[in-house]
Parts: sequence; C-alpha cells; structure tokens
Amino acid sequence: MRIGCDLMRVGRLTDAMLDASDPFVRSTFTDAEISAATESPNRRMYYAKVFSIKESVYKTLRINDERRADLERMLGRSLSFRDIRVDCSQDWPIASLSDDLAGILGVVSCDVSFSYDGDLVMSTAVTDFANPDPAD
Repeated sequence: MRIGCDLMRVGRLTDAMLDASDPFVRSTFTDAEISAATESPNRRMYYAKVFSIKESVYKTLRINDERRADLERMLGRSLSFRDIRVDCSQDWPIASLSDDLAGILGVVSCDVSFSYDGDLVMSTAVTDFANPDPAD
C-alpha cells in the first residue's frame, strides 16, 4: 500500500485551461472528465478537484524517468494523466488506472478522498498493489 497527497490552489487554473480544446485539458483529462466538467456548475473547481486527485494517485505509483521509459516501452505508447481516471458522479470520487497500466503495475485498488476550503483543494490516494514492493 502506498499513500499520496496533493494540495492545490484552484486559482492555478487559468481561464484558457478551462476550455475543452486547450492542450492541457486534452492531455490531462479523459473525455468523460471533460464532459462532466462542462456540465458542472463550477468547472474550475471540478478540474482542480480531479487534477489534485490525479496528482495524489500518480504519487503512489512512484514513476521516475527511468521507470516511465520502461513502462512506455512495455505499453507501446506514452503515459499521460489520462491514464488516471476519476469519476465524481457518486457521493465520493472513484479513481482507476487504464487497464493496461494497472495490469503492468499490479494495481489492485485505488481509494481517494478530497476536501476543499475556499481556493484550496486537498486530496489523498491510497493504492494497493498485488505484489508490494519490499522497499515500502
């Protein structure tokens, strides 16, 4: 099990970043997340919440440059934040990884939580692995 946390200011997201055609949005959020943000009454908060959750999950994966290169070779494609999926349609957020990445990393589950106060969003992720790293 690994734990990751993130704290972010909502104001970091500029108006340009909130447009569904923005390169940051297209490379970071899945089509489902973009659609949910568009329907949200507060698109800036929605994107901040989902981005913070993705950051928390990513920190649990411990992907440095060398590991990233190995994973991309195994996957036959580039990694992106789109590989971390966040669904906020329930009473609590649900995070998952793309199936191929989860399989390679041996991710069994990923539980997330978030909270916000004014301009701050904080998230925490707990990721369980099928074969825990003995160094953990």
